[in-house]
Amino acid sequence: MKHPRTCPLRRAARWLDFRLGYRGSLLLTLGLVDWLVALSIYVPPDPITPTSQFRYLKQLAPLPFWGTVWACVGSICLVYAWRRDDWPAFVAASFLKLMWITVLLYGWLFAGVTRGWASASTWLIAAIMVMRLASWPEPRRDAHGRVSE
Repeated sequence: MKHPRTCPLRRAARWLDFRLGYRGSLLLTLGLVDWLVALSIYVPPDPITPTSQFRYLKQLAPLPFWGTVWACVGSICLVYAWRRDDWPAFVAASFLKLMWITVLLYGWLFAGVTRGWASASTWLIAAIMVMRLASWPEPRRDAHGRVSE
């Protein structure tokens, strides 16, 4: 059995960590989450008994529109994860989550979306985390890729 440090999977993870850094890793994660949300909108639950949230979203715009918005922002995050000037992705991710919170709260307050407040509060936590982490600088690394104090 090989030593864990020489495992190809570990080397790939270290390379990815060194190449992306903390901010890039966060953007990669956000991009994947946004694409999963887009997929969940493109393929809604049971078409016979749609949830109040899906009925409300379809009243505002067709479901493919909402899925495309999430997929576009996810793509922006995935592209900018590999770049040092990553602020456009953080702006797009923050804006999307804040827009989604607004849509869900409005639906709960005025359109009868049951438990819209619960979805909105979950996305509020995500939006706060994204905006907070976006302000953190990438830590400096030495020549070996280790974070230096």
